[in-house]
Amino acid sequence: MARELKMLRRGAQGDDVRTLQQALKRAGLDPGPEDGIFGPLVDAAVRSFQGSKGLTVDGIVGPLTWAALCIPDFDPSFWNDADGIQFNNNCYNYATNTRTDTFAQPGTGSGNPFANTACADVDQAARSDGLTSTSCDDPECSGCCHQVALVIWPGQDFHWYRRDRDGTWSHKPGSTQARNVDNSNNPITDPRTANRGPYTDFCGCYCVCRGKVTIG
Repeated sequence: MARELKMLRRGAQGDDVRTLQQALKRAGLDPGPEDGIFGPLVDAAVRSFQGSKGLTVDGIVGPLTWAALCIPDFDPSFWNDADGIQFNNNCYNYATNTRTDTFAQPGTGSGNPFANTACADVDQAARSDGLTSTSCDDPECSGCCHQVALVIWPGQDFHWYRRDRDGTWSHKPGSTQARNVDNSNNPITDPRTANRGPYTDFCGCYCVCRGKVTIG
């Protein structure tokens, strides 16, 4: 559940409304300008989103609507198209829930690419992109955010996992399909204890917040 976000309805104003407008835009809806005002366009976009997610269509943005907007579901059909989306978007795209079609690399979006495939280097690059460190034992990020985890195959490669709305984790290795199982084909309840193959270094967990992360 997204923490520290107010319940909103038509007539509300402020930063949480602006966050709502950004999240609705990322969901493919048109809430109008990001002006922090919960007007008729925002109300219509909220109702449309609620209907598409099987939520009560009342125009009120409470915990369930916030969670649906801010925390991804495991829905691999978008990523697993066996075509351009799957082949041109990697684990970093999937973890941040951002399609770029550039096989995104930590730090590239912010102009600070990492030099070495090690926890410290990739961590610094990801922070430059806007990710923020958090405890892996706390499943909730503050604001309209979701949690991801970074692991390293020392000297070879990085990999990212994403905590989905049901509390389990999923990932998309390179250009392959998104999945919610580890290398032993077991559901991923904690990436720290999952079978990660050669990605033996666990670097930590991060929050990815809507409108505050830029990858490329």
